[in-house]
Amino acid sequence: MDSSFEVIKSRILAKGQQEAEKIIAEAQKKAEEIVATAQRTSDEIVTEKIMPQIAITRRRILASARLKGRTLMLQTKNEAIDKVFKLCEERLRNVAAGTDRQHNYQELLIKLLCEAARRLEEHNLVITSDQNTLTYLKNNTKQIEATMTKNLGSQVNLKIENSPYDCIGGVVVRNSNSTKTFYNTLDGRLLTIKQTLTGRVADILFT
Repeated sequence: MDSSFEVIKSRILAKGQQEAEKIIAEAQKKAEEIVATAQRTSDEIVTEKIMPQIAITRRRILASARLKGRTLMLQTKNEAIDKVFKLCEERLRNVAAGTDRQHNYQELLIKLLCEAARRLEEHNLVITSDQNTLTYLKNNTKQIEATMTKNLGSQVNLKIENSPYDCIGGVVVRNSNSTKTFYNTLDGRLLTIKQTLTGRVADILFT
């Protein structure tokens, strides 16, 4: 009786062991299939979605970097060009103040006044300028008129205004009835030169 029970018990345990191993095997196979599927799915996501997005992001970063580089280079060039013209402006201030030994401001004023008279085709002229220049013109009006008359070959009459003009030397000249005005200031001439020579200055600096 005991031996028969033990045999039955043994068979039941063996059967249970077989079933358990079968279940474990099936579960392991299923798990492996799930892992494989997940792997394929993740590979597809990486290939189809993530990699293209990475490529797009990379292109955007590179494009942004190139744009920033070009912007920085342009900014640097513009700053260098501005510095050149700032030096020119400072030089003109020295000329107008009479501290530039290479230029005689009084002689330059005569040339600027004669040029204005020719451009306006007038000899009765009303003049304004910065305060220092106005003071010089008022103190030397007769002498300047005589020099201009000699240079132009006809009588010149000057009227010096009392109100100064915001400029760096040179003159603003108009006819007696204010229908014509000629701006012949030093900073005005510099602005004209800057507009025409900026490209040339850039070539000199960066080539």
